[in-house]
Amino acid sequence: PAAFIDFNKEKEFVDYFLSENNLENKILIGLHPDCDRYQRLKGFKRWPKEYFVELGKRILDNFPEAFIILLGGPDEKEPCQDIKSKLNEDIRIKMATGYSLRQETALIDKCAVFVGSDSGLSHAASTTRTNLIVIFGPTNYQTTGPKGKKVYIIKEKCDNPYNIYDRRLKRSDRAEPCDCLKKITSDIVFDKIKEILLKKEY
Repeated sequence: PAAFIDFNKEKEFVDYFLSENNLENKILIGLHPDCDRYQRLKGFKRWPKEYFVELGKRILDNFPEAFIILLGGPDEKEPCQDIKSKLNEDIRIKMATGYSLRQETALIDKCAVFVGSDSGLSHAASTTRTNLIVIFGPTNYQTTGPKGKKVYIIKEKCDNPYNIYDRRLKRSDRAEPCDCLKKITSDIVFDKIKEILLKKEY
């Protein structure tokens, strides 16, 4: 984007959320483990949920000063809650689901790093000052991916690429995460997070 979005209108909401959850002046890592309703039906673009669990464990174990915020729309609360329960951590994992897109994006703006799959929220995150890590699957990141100096695309070679403009492909054609997404391990994503945090690039 040419310039970052001004979130002054959301300042009261963000300040309240951070204060209520004791997150002021903390290192925040935003995770968006799900995707919007349409994308969920086309699950091949979504990084596997168990990988997000593994990533969360790596973050919590290696950066004791970091806190995780799980973000998503109103219908994404259940998968986020499931990940939180699997991580078995109440203090350092906070839920932020069901807010407006601008409110969610304003929270992302306070994160040191945000990690998401190829989704609308990841595109919104590219308008913030945070370091954005987007885990891309079978779609072409060069034509549909977010762009910016702090945007990092993680992608593996795909043997079954997807053209979003090919209307012959139906949602039900690919209900599971694409194999190329399964090649992107939690270690790969964590290494990028680690690089950013250790360099204090936030």
